[in-house]
Amino acid sequence: MLLDLGGGHGGVLVGAARAGARAIGFDVQPSCLNASRAAAARAGVSARVEVLNFDFLKSHQALVAHSAFQRASVVFAYLTRKLIGELAVPLRAAVAMDKFLKR
Repeated sequence: MLLDLGGGHGGVLVGAARAGARAIGFDVQPSCLNASRAAAARAGVSARVEVLNFDFLKSHQALVAHSAFQRASVVFAYLTRKLIGELAVPLRAAVAMDKFLKR
């Protein structure tokens, strides 16, 4: 499963779903949530794509604890350098503490 942090227009979600993966996108912008859902519908992959209104920057602990994060085998984040820097510590800690479920 792929988790896209800041799903945007849904291109990564649709690409992953077309390749056979389950894909979940987190975003907080209503326009991005709608665009991602519409892109998945147009591509015929809505059954494999889920788009959630979730502010992953508000609470790093909530991100690491979220069931979608724990089930993800790939976490994709096309974000600014500053935001990636903010997420680096909790992501590394999650990996070090083996927060990811075994596949």
